[in-house]
Amino acid sequence: IKAKLNECAIEYMPIKGVLIKELYPEPSLRYMNDVDILIHKNEYKKIKELLVNSGYTFHCESDHEYIWIKKGVLNLELHKSLVASINEDFYGYFGDGWKKAVKKGNFEYGMKKEDEFIFLFCHFTKHYRVGGVGVKYIIDLWLYLKNRELDYKYIENELKNIGVLNFYYN
Repeated sequence: IKAKLNECAIEYMPIKGVLIKELYPEPSLRYMNDVDILIHKNEYKKIKELLVNSGYTFHCESDHEYIWIKKGVLNLELHKSLVASINEDFYGYFGDGWKKAVKKGNFEYGMKKEDEFIFLFCHFTKHYRVGGVGVKYIIDLWLYLKNRELDYKYIENELKNIGVLNFYYN
């Protein structure tokens, strides 16, 4: 997918599990249901054509993502924004997500490691709010903290601004 997006000169930002997988002692230990990629909404028409030509089938659209499936190969979540607008505190902070983007390649973007951790923590918090979290999220956060040198003052300040600093401490 990354190669095809680069080939078509489409900007994108891989997020969540696909980035965490590399932190595990063996990447296959990080179970994944899907691959998440942030895209620009105005590029969707080109991406849609690319996916159809690559054998993917459109599954559904939500407030913040388009879901495509290549049966037996990959479930792909193309994010229009990092979080759904219903999560007003997180959406208010991240917006569509591109304001936190840093160029990593010709068309590939990422976030600085502190912002990536904040996003992962907010994603964890969202799941906690709506019904609970599995151990995968806790291990992801632990591995991230263990394997990255981070500016904790920045992280704590941003989590305070979002309103989840006490939850982070807990």
